[in-house]
Amino acid sequence: SSKVENSIKCAIKRDILVLAAVGDDEEEEFLYPANYEDVIAVTAQRKDGRISQYSNYSYSADSVLFPGVDVNIMSKNINGEYEIIKKSSSSIATVLLSGSLSLVIKTNDREKLIDFIYGFNSSIINFSQLEDIWKKYF
Repeated sequence: SSKVENSIKCAIKRDILVLAAVGDDEEEEFLYPANYEDVIAVTAQRKDGRISQYSNYSYSADSVLFPGVDVNIMSKNINGEYEIIKKSSSSIATVLLSGSLSLVIKTNDREKLIDFIYGFNSSIINFSQLEDIWKKYF
């Protein structure tokens, strides 16, 4: 919607880092808002380092791969009890990357950021995207 797009543009103008899941429809197109300009699109990565079989993809746009397949999540079941369940999605990868980047960025240490991203067995499809993030926010 135009409200979402305007909100994202406003955030980016204020130098707020915006991440969004690419979607999980096995389509050759990122869903919005991941498809908006200057939004960092996040794709779920399998444990073997490859893109998940269900994630949307694009041959004309970049995305960041981050673990998002068979991730253990603590959840409350229908009986109100907590349990650990496995979840897989580009949304899970986006949440994990967002929280992880927040913790690492707080240290303001470029090398830690790069080590952290690669330490998670993640791949930056376009390494310059990480460099652009660093330049813009630090």
